[in-house]
Amino acid sequence: MNIFLRVLLGAAISFAGYFIVWKSEMVTGWVGKSWWAEWNLQGFGGTAGLVKIIGIVIMIIGFITLTGGGDDIMNGIAGIFVSGLR
Repeated sequence: MNIFLRVLLGAAISFAGYFIVWKSEMVTGWVGKSWWAEWNLQGFGGTAGLVKIIGIVIMIIGFITLTGGGDDIMNGIAGIFVSGLR
């Protein structure tokens, strides 16, 4: 992938994750409450806490895309199952 497009895409994904973490209550209003999260994540904020966790994971994926580390990670995971990829 072109470095300009990779940086642009990674920054956009990271910003989307940041927005989800920053406005987690608003995003929770859009998607509705998760009863599983309300029951199991009571101390962390319930659905808003789950939305923040998802936002942080999206930010990490954005930074991996931004730095170009996705290929190395996927080759490492595939190398466990397929010989000759390492």
